[in-house]
Amino acid sequence: MHTPPHLPSKHELSPSLLRAHSLALSRGLRDTVEMQSASARFLSELARQATVPEARKLLLELARIEQLLSLEIDVKVAQLVEAPLPARASPGAANIKTAPEWAHLELITYEQAIAVTLDCTRRSILFLTDMANRFDGPTLDFFLMLAQSDEDRAAMLERALNRRLAELTIGHDIRRVLVEIHDAARRAAKAYAWIGRRTMRPRAQEFLQGMQEVCALHAANIQSMLGNMDHLSDDPVFEGLAAATLPTLDGDVEGLDFQAALRIAMHAQQRTALVHGMYARAFRGEEAQQLLDIADAERRQAATIASVLERLEPSDQDMEEQYPQARSPRESWTCPAIVDESEALDEPKTPVLRLVAG
Repeated sequence: MHTPPHLPSKHELSPSLLRAHSLALSRGLRDTVEMQSASARFLSELARQATVPEARKLLLELARIEQLLSLEIDVKVAQLVEAPLPARASPGAANIKTAPEWAHLELITYEQAIAVTLDCTRRSILFLTDMANRFDGPTLDFFLMLAQSDEDRAAMLERALNRRLAELTIGHDIRRVLVEIHDAARRAAKAYAWIGRRTMRPRAQEFLQGMQEVCALHAANIQSMLGNMDHLSDDPVFEGLAAATLPTLDGDVEGLDFQAALRIAMHAQQRTALVHGMYARAFRGEEAQQLLDIADAERRQAATIASVLERLEPSDQDMEEQYPQARSPRESWTCPAIVDESEALDEPKTPVLRLVAG
């Protein structure tokens, strides 16, 4: 029978290891406080931006729950440690339970709001479980309690999401969703082309042209899967899909540099992967796998872009070493949204830049 390794308590540690243990505990608690308060702020900001009343109501309620939990954490932390916590959290701690790529969108549907919150909650569970494995006694109980709270919330969100998707997709087959994905990819290609024509930075232009080609190829692949595409009228069920797929930009388009271009593409791919993976839950077998394969390709594309960004920007080495499984984009930024107001995809109007207050 396998005997689990003995984890020494803090009373068995040498003075030097005890100091290291105390520092690790203070850092873990500080990061947990930051993660939770950032989650409450993120959901509140997302709710203020949301234009869909049902989504706004849900996000406000979830933000209220996160705020109450944040207050409870503050009380528990004060009971666990007497010394003040570090003044600053680890780099990236605020992004463990947030999704910066969604922070600027107005058109967030009810099901997308659930899916985004569920994704954030799952990352929080990974972080808290990792923290629980590092300590014992009351600290272990503290992190396990928080992880269980998030587990319960994740289960509730999953049930709500499954019910919602079942309602939305009644009468729709996978073909309907693929047609919408095809149209969204074509619109994204046009948006990348529009941005690329207006930026003055050659390297950004080259990358954006590449993203335009990626989206066009993606649309062509979807069309080859569908064969002859019957004309289908717009369905409000899928109104948020195109908005999530479109790239967005921050500030002056003429001055858009290479790193900003990488970031807008990464965020667009992350949003798109989550939405397509979300719709896969509404189907079974090969139909679900089709959407999962599409989402996986987009997720890998986002990861490739992120790896380039990491080579160009200072890395959060401490965050990588402590919480590798909980990493997420480091920056939350407010962007103007590109809105395609054209009804005809072949002759679109110039996309409108609308500033979204964050």
